[in-house]
Amino acid sequence: MKENEQQQPQKKCVACDAEKTCRWRRSKLQIRATLCDKCYRSEALTLTQRTCFLCKSEKTTGQWFKSKVDGSFDLCRNCWVKEHAMLANKVCVNCKSKKTSSQWLKSKIIEGADLCNNCYQKEVYQMNKFTNTTERKNKKIVPRSNLDILQMMAHSTLPELLAVTARTAAASQNIANKQRQHSKKKDDIDNNNINHFLEIGKEDIQQNSSSL
Repeated sequence: MKENEQQQPQKKCVACDAEKTCRWRRSKLQIRATLCDKCYRSEALTLTQRTCFLCKSEKTTGQWFKSKVDGSFDLCRNCWVKEHAMLANKVCVNCKSKKTSSQWLKSKIIEGADLCNNCYQKEVYQMNKFTNTTERKNKKIVPRSNLDILQMMAHSTLPELLAVTARTAAASQNIANKQRQHSKKKDDIDNNNINHFLEIGKEDIQQNSSSL
């Protein structure tokens, strides 16, 4: 049995070149052509000559649906979802709207509350933003230990190590230059203050001598 299975050629979808599917099917357009289940369904949709009653489209995703208002009308998936949302008679808790762009969704904050698609997306965005900020606040910065530095050096190449050492040397040199400039400015200020006080003292002495 195993030898016969190995001798049989492996099946392959003519449309998408897939080698695995839940069920192999025969094409209705090409003779003896093998299709996967997904491509067979899309081919069957193209063969069915239907048009959506609302948007007048000749294409749909998945399958065609019958309208719940009038069973003789064919609807594409998008229009069927909109009709289903319209007939639900629901009201958005946030914006008090009776319409939604795709379908009605349940709130993740208020239990059992209905939301339109727009308000639901806003709620999800705010929840993600809140969780990200709390994670950032609770996140602790762990300093690198000597072992981590040694492991990083072991996995890096010689040019990378040279580049890192050059960057650290340049950074330390900049810090040293700034410290020198700061100390020089401080010394200049001190010297100016001393000279100023000396001049004031000389003027006082001259005034006292002239008064005498």
